[in-house]
Amino acid sequence: MMTTAVTVPPIFILSSPRSGSTLLRCIVDTHPDICSPPQLDLGALCERLFRSVYYSLGQLTGSECEKERVAIEETRLVVSGLMARYTLGKGKKQWCEKTTENTSYLPIIEKIFPDARYVCLYRNCLDVVHSCIRFNPLGYMPELAPFVGRRPDNFVAAMMEGWLETNRKQLDFETENHTRCFRVRYETLVADPKAVLPYLFEFLGADWNDALLEAIFTTPHDRGEGDIKVWLSKAISKDSVGKGSAIPKSRLPKDLVQKADQLHEKIGYPPVMSYYASSKTLSDTSAVNSDNGTGNKRQIATEEISGILTRKKDELESLRGVCNLIVQGANGGEWRLDFSGASPTIESGCAGNANCTLTISGSSMADILDGKMTVIDAYEQGEVASSGDLSLTIQFGTLLLGGHEKNDRRKLKRTEDAD
Repeated sequence: MMTTAVTVPPIFILSSPRSGSTLLRCIVDTHPDICSPPQLDLGALCERLFRSVYYSLGQLTGSECEKERVAIEETRLVVSGLMARYTLGKGKKQWCEKTTENTSYLPIIEKIFPDARYVCLYRNCLDVVHSCIRFNPLGYMPELAPFVGRRPDNFVAAMMEGWLETNRKQLDFETENHTRCFRVRYETLVADPKAVLPYLFEFLGADWNDALLEAIFTTPHDRGEGDIKVWLSKAISKDSVGKGSAIPKSRLPKDLVQKADQLHEKIGYPPVMSYYASSKTLSDTSAVNSDNGTGNKRQIATEEISGILTRKKDELESLRGVCNLIVQGANGGEWRLDFSGASPTIESGCAGNANCTLTISGSSMADILDGKMTVIDAYEQGEVASSGDLSLTIQFGTLLLGGHEKNDRRKLKRTEDAD
């Protein structure tokens, strides 16, 4: 297939896991000239492809320099061709890739794409550690698993070491290539996106329009691995900033705190312990464990689940699949929501195969139904988990857990009180 080449330099978003890279790539993907797909592991792809070419076509040449030149050119040809077809298929001019593990492959990425531009995204150590532990309760993502293996006695220390390793590499690279790097701090981005994004897009060589902010959550984005919070959100939120102060101080090794402080200073963050000064912290025994829902006495019933879906029947037409809903705790239960046929059915229990599974604690489900909590709150607190077809899970989750916005309830109550 013949395609027109994409001549604009590519963009790579660099960050540690749980630093907001999915949000940032969706922001970039909203621009009419730039596409940013789900993470593609391009760094790992370049390394493996380079090695394959080096030990095949490269061996047909003479010197080591020639072997490397052939490997670089062939790898660039394959990867650039893939991304050009995707970019042009999206009707855009430039592509941006955001795999968190790319930080470990910067030397080969530089060889293949010497003119690439980089957005270096940072988030403070405590919030990253807290988020990593919250969102990996049943098993850590591959890039974090090695650190857990080294520190199985202290997951907080393990995640701190992961943050340190990734951010050291990223900061060193930024320092050495500062003309092709643009620094973004997650906290500043979510607190005041209009103060960050015009300069970011100017760096990328793209025009900025404030209207893009309104389009981020209505523009279709290709979904893949990454934080599903973006698909549940309607606006950029700063609610997750400062959650790291819930980590017990006793779990923070002094040597790692000192190392984190050194990086914090270089990035522009205050010392780690200063985050506890202005936040109400949890006790050592509370740590970051999820509530099992037994403290909330509200019983979640089949009729209530059915009622939710009945009220949203107009939104059910596009659903085609089976979802297992598991509400954990003494007040919950299990349901099989079958929307694969002409007549949707809701049955107690999770029998048979399902396209996806949505799990939530009973206390959070009750609070969402009562308007005391939003699905975003529950997700950020680690009370929601999913497996199977991600797109279908989000559709079912939005129907079952969306539309109970606590802010809307509060506004209504204020109106009633005023009357």
